[in-house]
Amino acid sequence: MAEFQSGRRHHHHDTTTAICTPVQRLASNGSMFGVFRPTAVSLSGLLWKTPWKLSPTRKANVRARLKRVDAVIEAVRASGVQCNALDRALQLPKEHEMPAKDKYTVFSATSRGYRKGIHKVPKWTRLTLRVNPKGF
Repeated sequence: MAEFQSGRRHHHHDTTTAICTPVQRLASNGSMFGVFRPTAVSLSGLLWKTPWKLSPTRKANVRARLKRVDAVIEAVRASGVQCNALDRALQLPKEHEMPAKDKYTVFSATSRGYRKGIHKVPKWTRLTLRVNPKGF
């Protein structure tokens, strides 16, 4: 709590007084706004600007990611290991079997057209999003 009286500044932790110019006051405070510092949202509007659709580069990265997952599934199958997770993974369509619609969009009951870009799904690079409801 600093009190300003006739150009003098009194610090609650310091018994000495010092005359501060406005520039020194700005430097000591760290910001011109002090208590009323603008937040990130008020400065620039939306913080995360997600594009409406994936760019060709990001689509290529999606395809490469799907192919890498397919390679891992195939390697586990070839190793002879048996588990439920592998059985479920083998039922999924491979990257080359999937239509473009399923590679880059997912079913969304709330979206117009019942589809939304796959990149709008939180943590979408870590999730298995290969199967959508029939007819959508």
